[in-house]
Amino acid sequence: MSVDEFFRMARRGGGNEFEESGEEFEGDVKEILKERYAQIEGKKKALLLDNGMNVIREVYSGEIIYSMDKSRKKVLAVVIDGTATKVVIEICERAGVKHIGAKNFAAVETKVNLIGL
Repeated sequence: MSVDEFFRMARRGGGNEFEESGEEFEGDVKEILKERYAQIEGKKKALLLDNGMNVIREVYSGEIIYSMDKSRKKVLAVVIDGTATKVVIEICERAGVKHIGAKNFAAVETKVNLIGL
């Protein structure tokens, strides 16, 4: 399924209304992402983080795309134990994610802040 098809299907379902606080995290993003990464290192999981860098959900890496769509809160950052693939990066960019922390990244041009862990 292409990225465009995914979002087209998501919109047909009425979209997802986010619970969102108006404030964005103002601390050291890289340091926080490293701390959160330590929670999942070696487990092949991912964390979805809100504006306060609190964990919204812990999921397996293969469930990131599905979980992004089902999240009730706006996802500010994603931490991945593994590689951030092109599809995951594109989905995150379209969903408004600001930061992705991972060990490796696929080669892709994006506006998302990619942080190596």
